[in-house]
Amino acid sequence: GAFPGGLPGGMNGMSFEDGSDREVAAPAEFKAKEADYRERVKGAKLSDGAMDAFMVDSSDEGVSSDGSLDLAKMPKMERRKAKHKYKNDLYYGGRLNIVGRQEQLGLSQTNPAYQYPKTGEKPVLLINGFGICDEEDGSNFTTRAFLSDSPQLWKKWGLRCLNFKSGESQKVIENINTSILSGKHSAVVLGDMSEPDALRKFAEHCGTAMQKFVETHGGSLACVTSEGGLAVKEFLHPVFNSTSKEQIAWKCDSYYRATHAAVQLNRENVCRIFPGCEDMKFSVKCSMLSEVPPKERYFATSQECKMFRYLADDYDENRDIDEHRAMCAVAVKQFCRAERDDIVWNTGHGGKVAYFCDVNGQEEIAKLVVRFLETEAVETMGVGFKLGE
Repeated sequence: GAFPGGLPGGMNGMSFEDGSDREVAAPAEFKAKEADYRERVKGAKLSDGAMDAFMVDSSDEGVSSDGSLDLAKMPKMERRKAKHKYKNDLYYGGRLNIVGRQEQLGLSQTNPAYQYPKTGEKPVLLINGFGICDEEDGSNFTTRAFLSDSPQLWKKWGLRCLNFKSGESQKVIENINTSILSGKHSAVVLGDMSEPDALRKFAEHCGTAMQKFVETHGGSLACVTSEGGLAVKEFLHPVFNSTSKEQIAWKCDSYYRATHAAVQLNRENVCRIFPGCEDMKFSVKCSMLSEVPPKERYFATSQECKMFRYLADDYDENRDIDEHRAMCAVAVKQFCRAERDDIVWNTGHGGKVAYFCDVNGQEEIAKLVVRFLETEAVETMGVGFKLGE
């Protein structure tokens, strides 16, 4: 939208992506930079409208997009990203350059998904496009973290990526719903779930298919996010608590850094879903879940909120009582197997919904996401399981 009184810095004569010209002043040096930019990107000078039209078409955006990730689109994505970076640097002095900030932190890199085959032993379906740090192809530091872990497994499994693109294309929505219910994928990953409007649209347009995938077909869903409150409030509760017999009780409660450990009261299930991680501990900053039933707690903390813990960690294992580990960075809910004769396909086991939260794309959470996908066919201990036995 327009800035009251024009853009800062007195820039005039610049064309914006909505095709309008704003009555603000622009020094000749900015016009020269823009002309040079257009030369470098396209190889020829274009009118403002033609340049915008070219970039939109070449980046596979808008109503024509099918949301798919294709290696042939990669140069177009890079051109689109370069355009955004240029305009951000030009108009705002780089203040909104989230991608640049990620690069400073060492978080930004090429999307690993381009290197993995779309088919394999058990292709995983990754759906993104509802995160505030998403790049042009829908990837972000959250998804790149777990896609960079265990590349040999991703190459063996296969990976299909679909970009929801904030729900702006009906073709994208149809493609995602068809893929979820196709029977080709027994595991779906959503990440990063941090843009509220896009997430509401995803729940509205794709929530029914996602619920059916888990509860009817026995699929495993991994919600990997940097913002837990939105993931729970805008997606998990509306999708799974409106008509499901088995409710998700989780509430997003707090946001701070703490040391999380495998919940020993639920050790048997930790061993089943995250083998080799039953004694794992790690410090992570995240949105934590409360009101998680004991058998759905996997990695949790007993520490209370404290600022600047990353500078001076006060974790004391002697005060870390397992029974007090109630605030969860990782939780998993097991659904019962569907017993119906009209089911077209089924995985043969009950579905699961898992929650992973981390604001920094840490290695530990990335490894746990991969472990969950590795054991997606394993069911947790069922109804009647007594903790501690």
